[in-house]
Amino acid sequence: MINLRCSFCQNLYTVSRNEIVAALQNIEAENLHHYDSHCPRCRHANPIPRERLEWAVPNWREVLMENADATPSSSTTSPALTPSQLAPALKPAAAAAKPAMKKAPAKKAATKKAAAKKSPAKKATQKKTAAKKTKRK
Repeated sequence: MINLRCSFCQNLYTVSRNEIVAALQNIEAENLHHYDSHCPRCRHANPIPRERLEWAVPNWREVLMENADATPSSSTTSPALTPSQLAPALKPAAAAAKPAMKKAPAKKAATKKAAAKKSPAKKATQKKTAAKKTKRK
């Protein structure tokens, strides 16, 4: 597990061991230098260098093979899953499903009430400004 701080919103979050193994597998397959971990709060991509991922799980290839052996196959004669087929299974479900954004409640009702309850002093000044505008025309 790796503890990270988002570079955008400064939120602390943790990257699980399964996600690290899947990230290392993806980095190995595509010959990348870093993995983009998305903040669960703001969804901003934070790069994690390959070296830091390998430091967190130094025996990631063995872990990958253990997970491949632990997954039940459909028949006994079928070959074991290849690492490229195993990567989607290792990704956590939370990363796949993005949470829905919450909408702020509408403030129209509050502004209508405030407009209806104007003080007498404000009403008088509004009448004066309205009178000046009609005189100018």
